[in-house]
Formats: sequence, C-alpha cells, structure tokens
Amino acid sequence: MSRDWRHRFESVIGWIMKDCAIAVRVLRLRSHLYLNIPWVETANMVQYLKFNHLVCGVPDSKSWLTIPEYLDSGGQLIDGVKDEFKARKMVYDEWNEKSQSLGIYAEELVRRAFADSGYSVRKAIFEVFHGIEDRGIGQVEIDAYCVKDTLRLGVQVKNGTSEVFIDPNKIRRPTEIYSELIRQFDYCSRNAIVPILISPFIEGSFYCFDDQHRGLHCQTFLQLFNPENETLCKQIREILKFGNVRVVTELPPNVTRWIDNIPNMYNRREELRRNRVYRD
Repeated sequence: MSRDWRHRFESVIGWIMKDCAIAVRVLRLRSHLYLNIPWVETANMVQYLKFNHLVCGVPDSKSWLTIPEYLDSGGQLIDGVKDEFKARKMVYDEWNEKSQSLGIYAEELVRRAFADSGYSVRKAIFEVFHGIEDRGIGQVEIDAYCVKDTLRLGVQVKNGTSEVFIDPNKIRRPTEIYSELIRQFDYCSRNAIVPILISPFIEGSFYCFDDQHRGLHCQTFLQLFNPENETLCKQIREILKFGNVRVVTELPPNVTRWIDNIPNMYNRREELRRNRVYRD
C-alpha cells in the first residue's frame, strides 16, 4: 500500500464503524472517489484490512464487511446492528438487480444526445473482419454507432458501478467487461471508427488506451437512474452513503457539451499525434 492510503486509514475504518457494515464495492468506490485512493489500490486496501483483522466479512454475506467488535462470540452480528445491516443489504441487492435496466436506460439517453448533436445514430453489430477474426470473436456490438460528415464513432456506454476503468493493458487477467471493451476498441481502431467510452468512473491511466486506439472517453461521475427508480436512488444516497447517483431524463449538461465538442477534441488530438509522429 502507498503512504497516501495510510493517511486515510481512520476515515475508512470510521465509515464501517458508523454504518455497522458496508459492501466491499461501496467501500472501494467511496475510497476512490472521496479519498482519492487509486482504484487498483482499493482492492489491496481491503485485503490489508482483512489480513490484519481490522475488518471481517459479514456472516453469510461475504461481499460485506464489518468490524470484529460488531460480531458476537458465535461470529454473528450483534443485535444492535442486525436491523441496520438488513436495511442496507435490501437496498444494495435491489441496486444490483436494477443494473442491467439502468445500463439500457443510459444507452438510450446517449443515443438521443448524439442524435440531438446532429449524428445519425443506431445500435450496431458488426461482423469481425481480418485482423482479429482469428481470435474467434465473430461479432462486435456497438451501443451507439454515430455518423456525421466524415466522422464515424463507436460509442460504448457503461452505467454500472462495478468497475472504475483503468488502462486495460495494465490488467493481467481482464474481466469479461474489460475483454469486451478491448474487442470493441480494437475493432473500431482497425476500421476507421473512433472508439469512445462513456462511463461513470474512468481513471487517468485510460488515456494511454485511448492513445493506442486513437479514441476518446468521457467520465460522467454519476450513475444515471430513470425516474421510475427515484426511491432507490435516494436510498443509495441516504442509506448506503454513496452520492454519485442521479435521477435524470436526459444526459447531464457537462456530458452533452462533451458530445458536442467531440469533433474539436478529435481534431486536436489527431494534430498532436501527427506532430508527435513528425518529431519522432
């Protein structure tokens, strides 16, 4: 662990003491977003806390953490925190159950925003051509294939909170979500399509992956909820103490401005790239 994490030790433990129990994913997200701990390091942090018996798993709910003081002699949660844990777990479970529908909702908002910005937009599935077909991929799905003038964009929309995206090249064993993203960026960059990732949380190291594939990314800092899930969104903020969720009927203004500015961003990036190649 870095010295930077050790300076925040008391804050992390304090969260767990105050909440009685906290989901590992929520602890990692809050540590990353509110304490500026690098995403990969948050996993090491959790392992350190468990190894040193500063935290422990909640019985029968290993994706949750508590502190040893909140367990009785039989290893079960003490009476004073059982009800609080149940309330938090109910919200967390519903949050997980809604993840797929929230992803679909965000895709719809993104396609609408690109259409409003003057693009021809559709969800697309492309057959894989030479270059990567020998890997047995077969097809590549693009959430929003956008065309305007000579610009073609392959936009991937992620609206979950299971990952803070880092440079995939730094991951020795990519998860399925990363493997899919690598396939999509690879396909787009080989076929004159600008690959784009729009997601709540993306670390700075992702710029290296962008540069490799001549792509772009937009970090929204929010998981987007439809109005039908307003109660759940409020519970996530108030009960799970995770504030980076928002009920919206359209993309936040900062994201639509980013979309409107894509041609300028891409042209500037390409000019810098050409100058770099020329100097080399």
